[in-house]
This record gives sequence, structure tokens and C-alpha cells, in this order.
Amino acid sequence: MGIDVVLAIFFSFLIGVIFGGMAAFISRRIMFNRQIRIAERKAAKMMAEARDEARVVLDGAQDEAKRAKTTTETEYRERRSELQRQENRLSQKIENLERKLESVEQRERSLVSKEKEIDSVRTQLGELRGRQLKQLELISGMSSAEAKQTLVEAVEVEMQQETSRRLREWEIKLKEETDKKTQEILSQAIQRSASEVVVEATVSVVPLPSDEMKGRLIGREGRNIRALEQLPALT
Repeated sequence: MGIDVVLAIFFSFLIGVIFGGMAAFISRRIMFNRQIRIAERKAAKMMAEARDEARVVLDGAQDEAKRAKTTTETEYRERRSELQRQENRLSQKIENLERKLESVEQRERSLVSKEKEIDSVRTQLGELRGRQLKQLELISGMSSAEAKQTLVEAVEVEMQQETSRRLREWEIKLKEETDKKTQEILSQAIQRSASEVVVEATVSVVPLPSDEMKGRLIGREGRNIRALEQLPALT
């Protein structure tokens, strides 16, 4: 063979190697690009699925939050209405108690008035005794000391006994009626309040909305509290 033939074979082989390498490179490049596109599609699909799942979770959370808010608002309105009803009942009971205690105070004022009337009667009787003493002196000719002694024995004892008896009767009767009525009023009011507010040994705390309500509950100069303390079996 000649040199020309050898060179031709060498160059042919070299060209084949070069083209083969280029073909292999291009083939691998195409396969690599295809894998990249497949990976990108998978990634895009996974991202889309993740967004869908996140949207579902977010929508569910929003719905749950709305339901919870609605439930809370409903419970709040119901609780507020119940507190308002309790406040109204308490206010009504306080007003009733004040009216009944005012009736008791009127009875007490009536007792004071009766005592004044009795004092007036005593004064009138004293004046009458003086006039009778003078008449007795004139009629009998007794001395002032003798007439006074006679009048005391005949009139004053009976007058004082009758006056004292009537006074004691008035005081005892009015005091018994006043004490009994006061205890009945407070006992009934407390029992009604307890049966409505206390249920199955639980205690509800009812906030008082104003100082005026607190003052009405305590009563003028603490009279409601003092009256409660005087009731039996209450502390």
C-alpha cells in the first residue's frame, strides 16, 4: 500500500470517530434535555397539586373560622340576653323589696305617731288630773295635800295602769307584726332569688352594671343588709 492509501484510511477513521462522538454527544444532549423537561413537568404538577391542597386546607380553615365565629357570636348574644334577664329580675326584686320595706317603715312611723298620741293623752290626763284635784279641793274642803292624796289613790293609779296597758299592747302588737312581715318579705325574696339563680349547686355571678344598682341592693343606710342579718339561719 502506498502512503496515500494509509492516510486516506486514517482520515476516514478520524472523521468517523469525530462524527460518532458528535452523534453520541448530541444524542446524550437530547436525552438530557428530555429528562429535564420531564422533571420540570413533574415539578410543575407537584406544585399545582400542592397549591390545590393548600387552597383546600385554607378554604376549610376559613369555613371553620367562620363557623366558630358564628357560634361564638351566638353564644355571646345568648349569654348577654340571659344576663340582661337576670339583671331585670334582680332589679324587679329589689324594687319589690324596697316597696315592702317602705311599708314596714310606714308601720314604724305609725308606731311613732301612736306613741306621740299616747304622750299627748298622758299630757291631757295630767291636765285633767290637775283640774279634778282643784275641783276636789273646792267640793270637799280638803287641803291641797289631802285632795292630791285622794285623787292619786282614786284616779292616777287607774289612769296609769290603763295607759301603760294600752301602750304595751300597741308596742307589742306593732313590733310583732313588723318583725314578722319583714322576715316574711325577705325570706320570700331570698328564696325566689335562690331558686331562679342557683341551679344544681352551681353559682352564677351576675355583674352589677352600675353603682346605682349596688346602692339599691344594699338599701338606704344598709337597711337591706341589716334586715338580712337578722333573719334566722342566714349569714
